[in-house]
Amino acid sequence: MGFAKALFDQGQRLQAFFVLETARRQHFSQAEFDAAFRKIFRADVFDNRADSESALRAALAKDPDDTIV
Repeated sequence: MGFAKALFDQGQRLQAFFVLETARRQHFSQAEFDAAFRKIFRADVFDNRADSESALRAALAKDPDDTIV
């Protein structure tokens, strides 16, 4: 995943895609791949704690049309 991200960052997007597809199809389960992709490419760490959900609900209550929340 890190190698694909480096290729992507260097503008070699097609090569990065092929590396990712090979990893997804041949080396990792779908759950492992999805988690790694979110972490590496989207800097997305899923936080499922109760206090995090409460904070999200409060933010959405203030502005339900906010797409960044």
